[in-house]
Amino acid sequence: MPSAKTLATPADVAAADFRVRRQNQERSREARRVNREHLMYLREKVADLTRQLQTRTKMLPWKDIADALGTAVVEAKTSSHAMRRKIQETERLLLILAPWSQDTWMPEAIREKNKLLRAAGWRDHALLGHGDGRLMSYQWLTERLYQNTDLAMAQCHNTPSMSVVVSCDDNVVTSVVRSHYLIHGRKDRVTDAIDRTRKLADVNTSDAYFDQELLRHAFGNDLFHVNFGDGQTSIYRHFCTPTRSVVVSVAVTYDADRPELYRRERCIQGWRVVDQVDENVCRVLRFASLSLPTTISVDECAQIMGLPVTDIAHLDDSARLEALMRQRREMYEASERTSAEAFFKALTAVD
Repeated sequence: MPSAKTLATPADVAAADFRVRRQNQERSREARRVNREHLMYLREKVADLTRQLQTRTKMLPWKDIADALGTAVVEAKTSSHAMRRKIQETERLLLILAPWSQDTWMPEAIREKNKLLRAAGWRDHALLGHGDGRLMSYQWLTERLYQNTDLAMAQCHNTPSMSVVVSCDDNVVTSVVRSHYLIHGRKDRVTDAIDRTRKLADVNTSDAYFDQELLRHAFGNDLFHVNFGDGQTSIYRHFCTPTRSVVVSVAVTYDADRPELYRRERCIQGWRVVDQVDENVCRVLRFASLSLPTTISVDECAQIMGLPVTDIAHLDDSARLEALMRQRREMYEASERTSAEAFFKALTAVD
């Protein structure tokens, strides 16, 4: 019969575990000893190689040192010149911005007399600054309008039409002129016809334009400031892309260079856009907003309407306001028809 299997006692298991732990400790101790010896060897090797390197290292030739120093000097001079240019540019900007920031305070003439302009946002209609600061003001006024071109065009009708809407709200009479035309022709040809129409409407005298040399030097023939001689001067600027031509306009109600110039209390902004719809068709859109206060004297109202004072002096405020709104609507409708006729006549002349 086979012999019975012998079972390990707890003492035998403990002895076996002790032997395993002892063997592991001895192996770990031996591994640490080997690592220490290897580390000592590597340190000695590094020290030996360092000594060899020191004995073989030579000083750089003076020519190489001189070349390196020369290169460093050139780089330092270049950096110095660049920093000097930046300082000069910063000083130039400060000279422009300092008076510009001072002019951004509302002028006393506006604060005391022009309530409409205060409510409408006087900076959008005021020409501020002098010299380069004045150019920044021209740029601000016209580029602000240009950036809002799409918003203005969204107010126009989607189909060819013309309309004048006159309304009164918060003591302000606002006239809104919208027109939409489809023209067979190229953008450049249509734009040229509009430009010819404008030149026929402008006053053809040298004193009718302000800051001619300043504006021509900065903007070419794309920006001009027209004096209409009736208490109104307006700024016009032309922007052009391959598919769109935009002319923006704004009436100047305060001019820092001409604070003494009489100004009527009104706010006028306008856009005229020529879009190339396809190869042979252009869309011409116009949107203009014209506001004036109702809190004007009978004399001022008569002057605006182009009537003798005696014709409206007997009217009460309500009747006078109604007459003013009717006159505004009829005047702008007639003006738009006249402009359209002149435009199509100029368009034919271009052909």
